[in-house]
Amino acid sequence: MAQSFTISRREFNDLYKRVDALWKMNVESGTGLELSKSRSAVSIKKAPSVRGVAEVEVDIKPVTIVKTIADGDTSMTVRIVAYADTPPGEALRFVDAEFTAYPYWGDVTIDDYRGLEFTGETPDTSTTVFDARKDNDIWILSRPSIANNLRIARVVSTAQDTIFVQPLRETFSGDGRTLEPDGDVEAVPVWPKLNGNDYRQHIAPGVIILLLNASGTWYAYQTIPLRVLPKSPIRRASCPLSFA
Repeated sequence: MAQSFTISRREFNDLYKRVDALWKMNVESGTGLELSKSRSAVSIKKAPSVRGVAEVEVDIKPVTIVKTIADGDTSMTVRIVAYADTPPGEALRFVDAEFTAYPYWGDVTIDDYRGLEFTGETPDTSTTVFDARKDNDIWILSRPSIANNLRIARVVSTAQDTIFVQPLRETFSGDGRTLEPDGDVEAVPVWPKLNGNDYRQHIAPGVIILLLNASGTWYAYQTIPLRVLPKSPIRRASCPLSFA
């Protein structure tokens, strides 16, 4: 026979309050404890440890430089860009106000971003977009890619230290890839130790050269031409292309 015992009403009410408080108890996160409840028991135990790197929320925004970088500048003025349409097409738009960003860490300087600014009213396919990452309340721009520092052009005429080029851009259609003028004819200096007349041989139909952006100045860099054959991708000439 089960043993019986008697308690007073005060003791019963006190026991009821304690059990009710135990059932309502919660364990705060970060205490290293786990709480489980069932009809027969309330269990508190140490949570299993998890090794690894804690998740860190990273704030990254797509931006473009909207103010020309001047001599002596240590920061850049940028603005967030986004797609203008839904679903997305090629059209872009500016979002929110301008803010300040700084060059990427390491061997990158602010001069590496020169020539990649966009100062028009509405961003378009010619706009160079960077990832800006927030680090301790400071926005840092991603490293400029090599593609951002290269352009293609056709040689129009040459001089001693300068050549005149027609910048080009690639377009794609059902007939394949073609090249179209991209802006007006520009005068660009030749790469150091080269002569503008070295590029005279490149004045020919279908021949293009590379332009390289170095510290904000576009140079005629390549001395061995690329030839575009009709209805085919760009192919290299018989002499290999060298970036040495």
